[in-house]
Amino acid sequence: MDTRDILFDFDNNDLEISNGDFVIGNSDQQNVQNIIQAHKGQFYQTPLIGVGILSEMNSAVTLQNIKNRIRTNLLIDGYDPDGIEIDKNFIVTVNAKKVK
Repeated sequence: MDTRDILFDFDNNDLEISNGDFVIGNSDQQNVQNIIQAHKGQFYQTPLIGVGILSEMNSAVTLQNIKNRIRTNLLIDGYDPDGIEIDKNFIVTVNAKKVK
């Protein structure tokens, strides 16, 4: 099931705009990235969702613990995570599909 929304350009930290209009497309990967970056309480309707990966970079939390938190948060939001990888530079790769 594809989720469509206004797309965000994470490289420029701005909305994607083409020909003077917002770009609309499949936003599943964007939603996953938002969940991983957000802290708990940042989503008004679902205040328990959020991993806060940037705060975890220099903490004593293990990579397995972070992977478990990512998996749990994605399951709560209706995604089926199938493979979560975190490299030594904290670049997260997630393969997840929306199921509800």
